[in-house]
Amino acid sequence: MTHSAVDRAEANGKERLCDVQSMRSVGDAKDGREKQGGDSVTPEMVTELGRQALETTLLVATPILGLSLVIGLAVSAFQAMTQLNEATLTFVPKILALFGALLLFFPWMLNVLTTFTANLFAAIPQYVH
Repeated sequence: MTHSAVDRAEANGKERLCDVQSMRSVGDAKDGREKQGGDSVTPEMVTELGRQALETTLLVATPILGLSLVIGLAVSAFQAMTQLNEATLTFVPKILALFGALLLFFPWMLNVLTTFTANLFAAIPQYVH
């Protein structure tokens, strides 16, 4: 791109930004709403809240899923070495290991979920006008 093309692209971007801002102000005027200190919910806030929820979900599920993966690989290696192809052999060790992991990690998982929920409830006044 040449400098004139870059300048035109920047000018088009600024025009679109002005159009979006004017549409927002017109929409607010039509609804009779006024901004109250900028506390309205923005798309960035919703995106951040979704990101935090997904991050918390992955954090809580990681110990159980990781242990399931390790146990599955170990049982598969054992079956390959001994040439035992019994379907129930894969499920019993996984179920026992996952039950033990749930007993071990449940207090931590509950703490993470409780902290996330408490932070979410504490932030509700920021989301509500």
